[in-house]
Amino acid sequence: MPIASFFLLFLLFRALQQYSIIIFCRRLTSAAISFMRTLVFQVSAVLILPLFFREDGIWFSMVIAEIPAVLVPLLLLKRKQKNIITKIP
Repeated sequence: MPIASFFLLFLLFRALQQYSIIIFCRRLTSAAISFMRTLVFQVSAVLILPLFFREDGIWFSMVIAEIPAVLVPLLLLKRKQKNIITKIP
């Protein structure tokens, strides 16, 4: 249960970041982040973590895959922060 609740916390942050990127006319970037989250981060976590944690590695992979899925949009938003602030009237 604690693993699932931690996963939901990251899911909330990722959804807020995704919507903020869509709002600022970055639909292609948003699609790339969704693709990376689904295929790159999650598949690599599901393949690697069971080697170290056995069956629990599959459950940990949900949380571990969300960490880079939260960090990538944060880095993109931080990099584009100056452009976003200047567009606000």
